[in-house]
Amino acid sequence: MPVSFNSTRLRNWAVVQRAHKRLKEQLMLSMLAEGVPKDQRYVEVDAELIFKVKRRRDEGNFRTPLEKALGDALVDLRILPDDTPTYWRLRTVRFEVAAPGFKGVPYMVLTLKTSA
Repeated sequence: MPVSFNSTRLRNWAVVQRAHKRLKEQLMLSMLAEGVPKDQRYVEVDAELIFKVKRRRDEGNFRTPLEKALGDALVDLRILPDDTPTYWRLRTVRFEVAAPGFKGVPYMVLTLKTSA
């Protein structure tokens, strides 16, 4: 789950960089585990962020750190040659509420549509 931009925007650059690195590494591990194919021409991604509590959330506060970390992960894994709009796009970021009684931590589901 990306850390909200609101919680890092006034922090020291090193704190922000650590959060970015942590998210990028988690994304890379997930894509490796799912076997996302390398050398794609284009990738479209839809993100669903699932929280325990329903409340108002600003999409941009989550889109910004997710988009940066995901683009970097796609390039580092050699799924894409570059993280520019020519090669990929984060289409949607939706917020959902976990099922009643859910006791875990907030989580994220990414759906990737690739074009070789």
